[in-house]
Amino acid sequence: MSVDRIVRDQSDRDYVQSLVDKNPDYFATYQRPELGDFLYADANHDGNLDANDRIEIGNGNSPHLLSAVISVFPGKDSISVCCSKGVGKHKVYYNNQAFRFVTVMGQSLNKDITDHAWTPENPYNSKYPRLRNNANSKNNIASDALVFNASYLRCKNIQLGYTLPSHISENFFCRKSQNIYQYRQLVYLNGFPRSGPGNSRRRRLSSVKAIFGWNQCYILKFSTNERTLYFFRSFRYRFITPRV
Repeated sequence: MSVDRIVRDQSDRDYVQSLVDKNPDYFATYQRPELGDFLYADANHDGNLDANDRIEIGNGNSPHLLSAVISVFPGKDSISVCCSKGVGKHKVYYNNQAFRFVTVMGQSLNKDITDHAWTPENPYNSKYPRLRNNANSKNNIASDALVFNASYLRCKNIQLGYTLPSHISENFFCRKSQNIYQYRQLVYLNGFPRSGPGNSRRRRLSSVKAIFGWNQCYILKFSTNERTLYFFRSFRYRFITPRV
């Protein structure tokens, strides 16, 4: 179903009454909305609100656009690599136990819904209908009110590497010294409500995995046989930040 509007005030109630005046059986299939309820649209414009007004919503599990980008920026003594992926034009129907427009004893609701649902004190700035008991689920019918933009862009990996010039590293008896900085799961952008994969229209930092380290190659020379032995040493330190 397609949502025409939320019945916010008396002018909307008068509009609902005008639909009934034209056709007394207009709400024979779906319940007549009251203040704070969804008014569903007569999609086929036949003067009746029934199952024939159902429409296709969402894209299912197949986004229209898929992207994956690997960028490499080489330098004389350094290299930078950035890997990102994302999907575009992807709308999904999202309705679960926490994200719905009915209340059930013993079960929680998404904070975005409870904060922005219609109430007599907040009739005009609400974006969701009034919350009814699950015995009356007139506002929880499958509709485009529960279709959200699931497009996202995620920076999966950033790696920075720098090699010290040999004339500097050899002063420390080190043939080669390479420093590595790597970040994973850095930035996540999408348009889901807060209970979905991200925050609505906000940049979200998921758990960030950071790796710092270096690779070093030391020179050991033996004067007896004039042979050179290379000794390698590497170090890695990883930490994971909490999700915010």
